[in-house]
Amino acid sequence: MHDTEGWKSLETSMRILQNIIEAIGVRLFNFEMDRVLQCVEKGVQHINRFVREISHFVICAIFTTSKDVLASDQSLQGNFRELCNRLVPIVVSGLGDNWS
Repeated sequence: MHDTEGWKSLETSMRILQNIIEAIGVRLFNFEMDRVLQCVEKGVQHINRFVREISHFVICAIFTTSKDVLASDQSLQGNFRELCNRLVPIVVSGLGDNWS
């Protein structure tokens, strides 16, 4: 399969994940995010550039939902900081992607 074609349903599934994250909003940080982050970490390393792109859109959705986290309780803020420790290096590496 050529790397510019869609990658079966993976790209679509990642888009759905992005939409779910956007719909949940700041409550996202009440959930265990390890499996989501594992999926994103694999997605940003994928051979298909569209899968890599949508994986970065999922990260963007996570950061967008965090806009109200500072107005929330301390546990959400701690969860957000833990996510940032894993997401910021991914964003940095994504900026070096030749298809970004």
